[in-house]
Amino acid sequence: MHIDLVELDRAPPGALMAAHVAVESFCLRRSEAVAATHGLGPTSALIFRTLCVAALAPNGGPAETDLDAPLRWVSRTALAESCGLPRETVRRKCERLVNAGLIEGDRVRGVTPSRRALTAGLGPDSYDTLIRDLRQLIEALERLNVVAVAREAA
Repeated sequence: MHIDLVELDRAPPGALMAAHVAVESFCLRRSEAVAATHGLGPTSALIFRTLCVAALAPNGGPAETDLDAPLRWVSRTALAESCGLPRETVRRKCERLVNAGLIEGDRVRGVTPSRRALTAGLGPDSYDTLIRDLRQLIEALERLNVVAVAREAA
């Protein structure tokens, strides 16, 4: 499958807003899945998800590493800035996440997710849900004429 953006100035009226809503809906469903897996409230889930992305992203790029690679440590200040939250809120929530065993904390290095927490939501059911949600997102963007999808012959 190959996905390309179409010329956005040719998109039908309202298509870009509808596409934005479809992408946001996908992100919210993924966020809810992470929160439910770990029993987190919205702020803790935001902090945890942001930390996971940062810890798995090599050199600040996209998260394309495997779970055996060393995880990056992230300062609580950087985490607060990334989440748009007050430093004290992030410090307090991180302490709770450490106590719950979801992240590891160090006064000097900062925080990083625990490997147990990273793999807690992995499994056939979670992948089925992720793939279904991704497929629905791609189909919605295609119907809106925001992306063009070239499917390879099976």
